[in-house]
Amino acid sequence: MLEGEDLHEQLRMFVNDVVGSYVDAATAEGFAADWDLERLWEALRQVYPVGITIEQVEDPRRRTPRPSRPPCSASS
Repeated sequence: MLEGEDLHEQLRMFVNDVVGSYVDAATAEGFAADWDLERLWEALRQVYPVGITIEQVEDPRRRTPRPSRPPCSASS
């Protein structure tokens, strides 16, 4: 049982590790123009809801600012 443990940080680290591994594998060889970003995005969608498009990655001016989130409060 989880017994009320806060797993937020562990899950965040897990998602970061998995996403990082996918990106590293997809971009390890060749030049940026050769990377199959469609395939990478499809793989990432299986793990995490991708909130940015390939076009926004390629051209940062197309990004819309994300609303700021309040900081997480520590539970007692």
